[in-house]
Amino acid sequence: MPALKDLVHETSSGTGTGNIDLVNVNGKQSFNSAFGTGGTDVFDYYISNRDAAEWERGTGHMVDSNTLARDTVFASSNSNNPVNFGVGTKDVTNDEPAAAQGYRSQRPGSTTNDSASAGNVGEYISSTVASGSAVALSDAATSTITSISLTAGDWDVEGQFYMLITGGETIVDARAAVHDVAATIPSFSGGVMGLTFLSQTFNSNGSFPTGTKRFSLSTTTTVYLNGYVDWSGGTGVSGFGTIRARRVR
Repeated sequence: MPALKDLVHETSSGTGTGNIDLVNVNGKQSFNSAFGTGGTDVFDYYISNRDAAEWERGTGHMVDSNTLARDTVFASSNSNNPVNFGVGTKDVTNDEPAAAQGYRSQRPGSTTNDSASAGNVGEYISSTVASGSAVALSDAATSTITSISLTAGDWDVEGQFYMLITGGETIVDARAAVHDVAATIPSFSGGVMGLTFLSQTFNSNGSFPTGTKRFSLSTTTTVYLNGYVDWSGGTGVSGFGTIRARRVR
């Protein structure tokens, strides 16, 4: 979802359908100070020509500190195509589209197979270790299977832990957790799952989810998928799986 910031307003004398140069307006934020440079479809922009019946709404990004790239045009005075702006002073602002403003309790979701940009609600991060790269476990000890790095914000994190059984192991206890400490199973709460197998003998792989845990972070933090298995017999147990996170606000 494109970003939204307060009081972003600049002007431009640029013409044509391509990138336009921006000039700061006293008392307002610049696009560069609000959003920085780089990316694609980072923010909503509105351009209106004070001297002609020309206007355009789209999403874009800053190429450099003074240059706006018009990535995607959604609506315009040119039948919703990029406007070939003529001479005159243009006001360039950042605002929320009217359609979104009409749904304060319900916001339109994406209608295609895209991903939320980094830092936006809906951002998704995951890491998977496949069975072919399974981590060898030590009996009755906790190991880290994989991890992800999450920036500051409010995240829901969950994992799926798999035991790779070589055959004939008697599993006594197995646990998995998403945790901000490596190779550690915290006390049982959200994001921790444990199963007691009462000395069952396994001849094939087993798996279970960790459950979902909230991570409210003030700084970039590594979150781990950790697994623990207590067994006897057989030739050993390995672990693999997936950890995934969704930014919820």
